Amino acid sequence: MGAEPLVTVTQVPESVWLHPVLELSAVRENVEAFKEESVAMLLARIGGHGIVPRTWNVGPDKKRKGIQVYWGDVENSEWPAMKTMGRIHASADTCARILTDINMAPRLDKFTRSGHVVHQFDDATDLRYFETHGFMVIDPRDFCVITTSKRLPDGRLAIASRSVTSIDDFGAKVGYSRGQALLTGYLLTPEPKDHANCDVIVYAHVDFGGSIPSSMIKMFGLAAPIKIVEQLQTIAVQVTSAATPSASI
Repeated sequence: MGAEPLVTVTQVPESVWLHPVLELSAVRENVEAFKEESVAMLLARIGGHGIVPRTWNVGPDKKRKGIQVYWGDVENSEWPAMKTMGRIHASADTCARILTDINMAPRLDKFTRSGHVVHQFDDATDLRYFETHGFMVIDPRDFCVITTSKRLPDGRLAIASRSVTSIDDFGAKVGYSRGQALLTGYLLTPEPKDHANCDVIVYAHVDFGGSIPSSMIKMFGLAAPIKIVEQLQTIAVQVTSAATPSASI
């Protein structure tokens, strides 16, 4: 997770904002551009770029755990976006390792059935395939995404994911509806005076496809990210405790 100069939001082509999901072969032609654009888009969306009419709306919260959800409609998209903020009592690096560990995905999100890495482009970027559980009459979903991590010049850690498509509809299974991660990710900010703590922002803009109307996300899905932050809080403390040598008696 190097700290190279960032691509700015003005350098992200308008076509990418309109069509964030690319064909895998196109990504392979310029993986570096895809990585830089994904991180720049994540930072911009978290900051409110393209959120309409002008700002984030306040959503559900869990105040005793310091977690707050915000939601907003996205320009040129029928699907709303969510960002969820919380404090984690662990370092940003510890949290980044947890969030990028494919085996942690089902623990972080109860709707994730499984996930595996299909191809690794470099130490911080890989192609991932996920399956989710169905819910009542809703079919399970699957996703094919490229995830990349980057340490920003100011010390923050960004983890951004976008779906990709392929000619053979990679990984498609009978009984599953293919969802599209238009842009998802995490932004970890170390506490300036105590790097053993950090703030996390979870961002999600997902096209669930199938028969789910986008309006259902606002009605039933806004509280879901709270559970992810809660799980990260719990897992991060466990990992930190396990790595801390016990004091001698």
